[in-house]
Amino acid sequence: YANLNFNGANYRGRDVQYYLSEDVNVFPHGLDSPEGLGNVLHSSKTGYNIRKFQDESVGLTETSADRPFILYGLAEVYLNLAEASYHSGNEIDARKYVNKVSTRALQPEITASGTELLDAIRRERRVELAFEGHSFFDERRWMIPEHLGFDVKGLRWIKKVDGSVEPEEYTVIERPWFDRQYYLPIPLSEIEKAPALIQNAGY
Repeated sequence: YANLNFNGANYRGRDVQYYLSEDVNVFPHGLDSPEGLGNVLHSSKTGYNIRKFQDESVGLTETSADRPFILYGLAEVYLNLAEASYHSGNEIDARKYVNKVSTRALQPEITASGTELLDAIRRERRVELAFEGHSFFDERRWMIPEHLGFDVKGLRWIKKVDGSVEPEEYTVIERPWFDRQYYLPIPLSEIEKAPALIQNAGY
């Protein structure tokens, strides 16, 4: 709820309306839908939008000059320490640092150990650092291909003639994964400078 806007979420003093109408003669399309008459520029391809970082007191066409851009947060420091502690064999410190983040968000204390503790640390990174540019690089670093190669799904919200709103899942984009993507290609200009340099696999 802190990170996402969705159909029906209260935002800027009214409910978000991503829905499309089943029959526009009965109900118009939602104000925030691609076909709506309101906030079309902020409509959503997936049925969700980012709420994190948004200041509701700042108008849609205004900029917030006094707000600093966060490059590195304390939560990231704790989560880095938690993961490093786990891989160093120090589960006590791993739990200590991941719980500094988790319990601050009023979540239950993490008491897991072994691979369950590592999974908890990874989950906490996904949640706490959502939309901060970490996720793709974390998943690639962890080499979990099922978290990298999957179709992006979304919801179309449909307002029925009886006034109910029903979600309809659909594929927004197909996003395959290839193992070569664990590494970037070495530019040809660099290989030409050092012919002994071997190109990364798959390029």
